[in-house]
Amino acid sequence: MDAGRQLDARIAQEVLGGGLKGEPYTQLPEFSADIAAAWLVVEALHRRGLCVSVSVLQGWDTQYECAIYRECILDPIASGDANTMPLAICRAALAIQE
Repeated sequence: MDAGRQLDARIAQEVLGGGLKGEPYTQLPEFSADIAAAWLVVEALHRRGLCVSVSVLQGWDTQYECAIYRECILDPIASGDANTMPLAICRAALAIQE
């Protein structure tokens, strides 16, 4: 899924557990485009007891990766990659919901 308001709404609903309650997309944080908003997702995952690792990849088409671990064990339960860090975080966060 690409960055944008639809992805932001899915993050709010599926990852953060907040219903939209009639709020238009324009009132949602831009989780998939803004690193400060994406970091709220990282913090929410951490509160659920998950470890989150974000990496900058050198020499790859995709420049950022986010991996999510249960109890900081070396085998990730989900990961996401993208050309921006916020999008990589959102993709990984949605991957654990599936």
